[in-house]
Parts: sequence; C-alpha cells; structure tokens
Amino acid sequence: MSVVTFSQLKRAVDTGSDVTKQKFAADALAGWAAALPTLYPDGTGPGQTAAVTGALVEVWINRSGFLTRANAYRAATAKLVDAAKAGDAAAFATQVDAVKKACDACHADFKVRD
Repeated sequence: MSVVTFSQLKRAVDTGSDVTKQKFAADALAGWAAALPTLYPDGTGPGQTAAVTGALVEVWINRSGFLTRANAYRAATAKLVDAAKAGDAAAFATQVDAVKKACDACHADFKVRD
C-alpha cells in the first residue's frame, strides 16, 4: 500500500498538481502509519509462528528502536495530511520527502532486503 500511495503523492509534487486532491491518499498513508506498530506484536517474530514476514528479527529484539522509527513515520504522515488539507504545496513537498526518509530509515534497520 505504501509504495503505490507514495508514488501517487510524489507524482502530485512532481507535476505541480493541486495537493488538496491528495488528502485521501495522505490520509490512507497516515492510517497505515498508525497501524504499523500493531502489526508485529510480541510472540510473532521469526520462528515463533508459521507466518512469513519481511521484517527482520530486530523488530522484536529492538522494539523501542522500531517504535521510534514507526512513530517518526506516523508523525511525518500526519504533517503530510495537514499540508494537503491546507493546500500548501511547499509544505506538502517537504513532507513527501520527510515521509520517504522516515520509510527508508525504518526499512534500513528493520526490513529484510529484497
């Protein structure tokens, strides 16, 4: 979900589109960001269930680090929503970059590399 939605938001920035039309997509990304920390509860790490995950074991070992990254992502998406609501194209562009950086930082530490 994040990749497709993020691509739409980035395209809006790159084409100079009216960012108020991106509120739904920004809200969807913010919803995903809010849910993210709940997707990896204790007892669901590698080898603890039959589920296959793209998450590294560090999600469970370094829970506070994971939550710090997830909360940074959530905060960045919340600001993105605010910029879309306000129609502030400059702030929206800044937040699209901030969301991307938050995603990349979390993935670098907690996601299995493809």
